[in-house]
Amino acid sequence: KEANFAQSIATKDTDSPNLGYALRHSSGGQTTWAISVNGTASVDTNGPTTLSLDTFYYLVGTFDGSSRRIYLNAVQELAASTTGSIFNSSAEFRIAAKQVAANENYFDGVLDEVRVSRVVRSPDWLMAQYKSMTRAFNTFASEENSSGGGTWQFKDNATPADGAAITSN
Repeated sequence: KEANFAQSIATKDTDSPNLGYALRHSSGGQTTWAISVNGTASVDTNGPTTLSLDTFYYLVGTFDGSSRRIYLNAVQELAASTTGSIFNSSAEFRIAAKQVAANENYFDGVLDEVRVSRVVRSPDWLMAQYKSMTRAFNTFASEENSSGGGTWQFKDNATPADGAAITSN
């Protein structure tokens, strides 16, 4: 990452008067969630955590009409008040670049998945999504014992005469 400009992750804005929303990696290394309710000015919220290179992060920006929030790895880092609706920018939705004439603000890194929703997801939903992308969501149980169970044998196009069988232990 270059330290002299913000890198866009997901944006639907250009310059005033066509600002909408943008999730960015700021020049200081934090996550920035910027929204505009009028198209001419955006309100930026910067997360407090400086992100490290070569590390997987799950970043989320939400806005419910009164509060914008930043989540890092499904944990809320910051909430700030803003009232209104996100301006319906005519800008193209872009992943890893912002549509600006002078500087595209390309993201220098790897993006695994980008999702935009009109529904503000709950913290529990965000945590489940985050865990599903890591090994933390997977749990493994011991194998069931076979008492009272059966053994299934399958053969392609087999009939009972060919040895297809369900046997009980």
